[in-house]
Amino acid sequence: MQTSSQMVPADGQALVVFYHPASVVGAVIRFNVQHSDGPVGQLTNGAVIRKQINPGTNTFWAQAISQDAIIIQAEVGRTYYVPGDVRMGIYAGRPHFTQVS
Repeated sequence: MQTSSQMVPADGQALVVFYHPASVVGAVIRFNVQHSDGPVGQLTNGAVIRKQINPGTNTFWAQAISQDAIIIQAEVGRTYYVPGDVRMGIYAGRPHFTQVS
């Protein structure tokens, strides 16, 4: 269970919450979320990953067979939610990020 403090940015920071909605489609596909500071974590079916970031331009990416990236213009005190969906390709699942409000 997530507490509300886990969804609040630290002082002077922003927070990005990546989540992979639980689904039968692509359930076994997992991918590693990366940031210029280093690895963020592995996004698996139904997982949630939180990353405190500095304000400004932040790029996140993941790669399975293909790669997808998202750029977040972070503001202090804001929380950004990014679902990490799996799009099925010809040979394997592909990561896909979108930012939601």
